Amino acid sequence: MLKFNCDNHQVFRRKLFLTVNAVCIVALSTVCFGYAVANAELDYAMIYAVYVIFSTYLLIICALSLKQRLTDNHCRSILHITVLSTTAVIALGASAIIPVPDTSSVSEELLVQMIWYTVLGLCMVMAITALTTRLGPALHYPPEKIYKEKTTMGITNPDQENVCDIVGAFSVAYFDF
Repeated sequence: MLKFNCDNHQVFRRKLFLTVNAVCIVALSTVCFGYAVANAELDYAMIYAVYVIFSTYLLIICALSLKQRLTDNHCRSILHITVLSTTAVIALGASAIIPVPDTSSVSEELLVQMIWYTVLGLCMVMAITALTTRLGPALHYPPEKIYKEKTTMGITNPDQENVCDIVGAFSVAYFDF
């Protein structure tokens, strides 16, 4: 198993940002749940209770990912966070777009609507952050650390993006039919 050595501080900061974001989502969802319970709206209380449980699960995964240093474990947790947060964005986005014909006080309350849209925005930020987090170390290893200097001077293309070592006129002549 490989240790995730490259840019540990950047990845750790991203994971810490995801965890703080998840804490905010849990807190805001709990406020909505408490408001629904206080107004005796059992239907909305059940919806918010399920979302509090979901966001708490997401928070636990984010918090556990902070200590992960192995590439396999890091990759699994980031992919799990990405899938969960993207699912939440889709579900919350659909519920924000589709109007619900209901006359309850919870659905009409401006504070609850603003919190709901804030949670949607935080989930979007979380999904984008998790999606753009690196899943492992860079796959390029500098040839200077493997070969002698004379050998590395003879390399035709030292670019990191060069995968097949076929460049220039040789590649055109090689594939010319």
